Amino acid sequence: MKLSLSAVKAWYETPLGRKAVRYSMASVVAVLISQGVLLLTYGILQVGSAVECNVIATACAALPSYYMNRAWAWEKSGKSHLTKEIIPFWVLAFIGLAVSLWSVSLTENYSKSHGYSHLLTSIAVNFASLAAFGVVWVAKFVIFEKLVFIDHSTDSSDGNGGPGPGISVKAGAETHASPAVGREYSRNMDYSDSPVNEPTGKNQGPDQDPLMAAG
Repeated sequence: MKLSLSAVKAWYETPLGRKAVRYSMASVVAVLISQGVLLLTYGILQVGSAVECNVIATACAALPSYYMNRAWAWEKSGKSHLTKEIIPFWVLAFIGLAVSLWSVSLTENYSKSHGYSHLLTSIAVNFASLAAFGVVWVAKFVIFEKLVFIDHSTDSSDGNGGPGPGISVKAGAETHASPAVGREYSRNMDYSDSPVNEPTGKNQGPDQDPLMAAG
């Protein structure tokens, strides 16, 4: 099945296509950072085991990955939501890290048990780390799209657990509504023709009591 350039361009111009391409590019940047740090810390400087260096590499790549995906791929601005954006992102990052740790640990032990050189072991560890993160790559995109980087403006609370737009808060004996609610309430009320408690019936005089008139 052939894909024309115009079809690819049309797909990219859709919201989902643009997110997918930018997510892929952000992932490439994150991979370059993590693989570079892993190669530096384990292959060159040898500051620790493959597992320890992989943790360092993942942490270095996670922060720019978050901001690139949130602000660029999903075009979100403003304050991050703690429980619905930050925490789920780091949970996914640690899931990927756990898979990666198992992969690099297995690779390092296998390489050493077979007498591979440090250079060959280092290359194998980098490939193992890359393959492990690739396993969860597609799943992360779906979760980002459906659960994490969505519009939270209609939530009942903000990122700090406080009330969101349109929620009233009692303070002492008074109830203060948000400005949006106040404006909507004002639009629905019309005080120009009939003030409060002023009789409006056609047969009522200006001083006639409504209850007496009903009787």
